[in-house]
Amino acid sequence: ALKLIDAAIENKPNESQFFYKKYQVYSQINETEKANIALKKANVLQPNDPDILLDLGVAYYRENKIDSAKYYYQKCIPLKKAKFDVYNNLANLYAQNEITKDSAVFYYQKALIDDPKQASSYYNFGNFYKNQEKYDMAIQMYEQALDLNPSLSSAYTNLAVVYSEKKEMQLAIKSALKAAEIEPNDYGNNAMLADLYFENKDYKNTIKYATTALQLDKKGYFTTKLFEIRALSRQFLEEYNNAIADYLDMLENASDEFKKENSSIYSNIGYCYLEQNELENALIYFNTSLKDNNEIDALIGLFTTYYQMNNAVEFK
Repeated sequence: ALKLIDAAIENKPNESQFFYKKYQVYSQINETEKANIALKKANVLQPNDPDILLDLGVAYYRENKIDSAKYYYQKCIPLKKAKFDVYNNLANLYAQNEITKDSAVFYYQKALIDDPKQASSYYNFGNFYKNQEKYDMAIQMYEQALDLNPSLSSAYTNLAVVYSEKKEMQLAIKSALKAAEIEPNDYGNNAMLADLYFENKDYKNTIKYATTALQLDKKGYFTTKLFEIRALSRQFLEEYNNAIADYLDMLENASDEFKKENSSIYSNIGYCYLEQNELENALIYFNTSLKDNNEIDALIGLFTTYYQMNNAVEFK
């Protein structure tokens, strides 16, 4: 595609559309610097093209050149017939600063007025209210976005976050399940469900969704928390060997600093062995836990183990 575009530019070097196409191709292959060079050249050749101006605003915003982004967004407004996307971008820009949040609200409202049937405008406004911790207003906006686009999984995901903040766990789980129904192979949706079910003390579903999330972890998002809540859930359900396997996976390639800061993992393994009456193994892990931290749980586990071993001296 780039070879064809370069050939077209060689024949017609003053045609902005070819540089704009070049920008689009470079953007698709994540060649940001080359994309921006092509976009700026397109703007020089056609300074009043609203699509080029909008994309220039986005490019400068990504570079954190806020004043330049504002300039191109504002320049774009009188040239575009449908302005909601420009208003949304301006609103998102102003929303980054607490001082300019009133301007953000103004432009979110302008986007809704410009085209009240754009789900993305309600979604962006919902994100703003979520970040402002105005959860009821966020819910209202997300629901309106979903009325217009029932397949907008990210709106369900953010609804789950908002309901979780409001401690309305059943509604949070219901929203997260809808997101996972739309995108069943999304790592984040499954990880969120595991977290929500764990908080709700539904350990079987915690294991189910944590396992799915870990299987989907193709991009290396691996989080210790997923292994931890799955291990704890298995421990609570008395699946001790599986719990031990998860705890050991957490420790396998961990740094010494991590092991020191998370010495409770050794204590948890000790309790799994204690519950199975494998007292020698329990003793090893309780003692390992106590090398770095004198945690009360490990101490209780240790003297319980000595008591069951009839070791009166060490118990005392």
